Amino acid sequence: MGFHIENLGPIRSADIEIGDITVVFGPPNTGKSYTLRALYASTLMLDEHAREFEFRNLLSTYDVDYPPLNLRNSLRALYALVALYALGLEGLESQVPNLAEVFREQTGAENVRWRSEDGTLNFTIEASGVIPVDSLLRPNLDFYRDIVLVRDDSKLDSSVSMPEFLDLIAESSTEPRSYAEKFGDLRRNTICQANVSFDLKPEGVVAIALELRFSMRASSRAVERVFSKNVLDELKKIASSAKSPEATVSQILQRASRPGYVLGSFLPHRIQLWLDDVLLEFVDESICQPLRAAYAESYGLEEVRFIPFGRSLVINQLELLSQEPIRRDRRGYSTLYESDVVLHSYISWLSLGRSKIADGSYDKEAIELFLPVLQGRLTYERAKGLFYSTGACAVPMNSASALAGEVAGILLPVLSTRPRSRIIIEEPEAQLHYAAQLLMGLTLAALASKYEHQVVFSTHSDLIVLILAYIKIHRPSSEKIRELIERLLEMQRVPVEGGPLELLSEYAARAGDLDIRFYYYKPEKEGVEVSEVPADELTKHIPSLTDVIDILLEWALGLGDDERAGDDEWAENGSRV
Repeated sequence: MGFHIENLGPIRSADIEIGDITVVFGPPNTGKSYTLRALYASTLMLDEHAREFEFRNLLSTYDVDYPPLNLRNSLRALYALVALYALGLEGLESQVPNLAEVFREQTGAENVRWRSEDGTLNFTIEASGVIPVDSLLRPNLDFYRDIVLVRDDSKLDSSVSMPEFLDLIAESSTEPRSYAEKFGDLRRNTICQANVSFDLKPEGVVAIALELRFSMRASSRAVERVFSKNVLDELKKIASSAKSPEATVSQILQRASRPGYVLGSFLPHRIQLWLDDVLLEFVDESICQPLRAAYAESYGLEEVRFIPFGRSLVINQLELLSQEPIRRDRRGYSTLYESDVVLHSYISWLSLGRSKIADGSYDKEAIELFLPVLQGRLTYERAKGLFYSTGACAVPMNSASALAGEVAGILLPVLSTRPRSRIIIEEPEAQLHYAAQLLMGLTLAALASKYEHQVVFSTHSDLIVLILAYIKIHRPSSEKIRELIERLLEMQRVPVEGGPLELLSEYAARAGDLDIRFYYYKPEKEGVEVSEVPADELTKHIPSLTDVIDILLEWALGLGDDERAGDDEWAENGSRV
């Protein structure tokens, strides 16, 4: 599966073939993270949380509450009319037909029915319209610009062909779907029955039919709870100065659009949030799911995960947010990371993995693969949260070592990832000792072979590069890999035995049959050159990484020369200069 990159960060041009394991390495600031994020963005439709985040943001850019009804102002105006009714505006009931017509004209409603019965006003508002999802979404389906923040001339071309957006919509068009919900504002004696239906048309628009039925008790006490004294006085002034009830309502509707005019009721906001949710649910089922299926078939992948740098900090933040398994409130994550789809998605999958630890519903073999590098276990205590345990010692996750946080930051999203997915990781060796870096390399190899994942990661660790190069060239047996693991753990006095060692050794050995690729990012005078490096060359010399060791050794040998020169001068002159 190939990707062609042009003008991506410092990268002028690059062709990358994604293998079962793809290693990206080189000096800092050479575009490695740009590449990982671009690869992630190219398959964003396979990340449920990122997909929902992006589509919600795109739909929220539509500049009308619900076409063509201005919902918030309409509900404010309704409350104002209740106040007028409670104030006993003379001739109000006889003017109901005219009032309904004025209301319709000024709010965009297609039909308004209004009747008064036993001190209660009953309204029915009907509106319809369309959202042009094709013109709204299609220009934004290439999300990598927002995620990677690249120049206008940046390009990312995949060798995988995708169907046209309109063709997908036409194929997925189904029968209209209807949703209903009842809302109550009992303190203010108001009940609303909301009904909405959506119909996806082959031409790429969603037709909307909306009906809102209100029953509002028009008692003076209810009015006093809704309106301040100043607002009631203003309403009385309008009613007394207007030439007719119709003119009164017209002025009320104009003033109802002012922020804060109707105080204290959250009903309009609740209805709007519900309508946003059901629209997104419909778009997900009718558009996003067919897109996901098309991407899954074209790429041969089930899901995609992006695991960013700085994992231990994010885990600590997650622990501070909740002592219970955090409720995966997607709107809450949108608020927390309003402009960062990567972190929104990552903390969502972290939370799901955390909940799997809490209720014991995880794949136990996935945990076992990570035990040697984690060098402990993750446990959950109700009301206390996630704990990291080593032998008889257990500490809260946000007090554990950096190793525990960084490794758990990779493990937890993996627990909620289906086989045959793409897992993209920034610097899996971060905060790890040299021995743990080797174990992490073996763990990533085993993860790819056992679950058929595509594992793509950037690294500054020559040890991870070396261990994967040795696996590709020599294809060591599980016994030889186990021997290495045991020696590394014995050196650190880490008591991991039995099943986990057998499992990791077996599947790390099987990785010798996988397609493992290495790409070096070399800084040039103008831009960065990306080239594939054969595994056998890496066992002799790792560009950039081993270069640093060579420079250090040469410098250290030079220090010895300086000291010898100083000794000779001291011996010759009788003093040290």
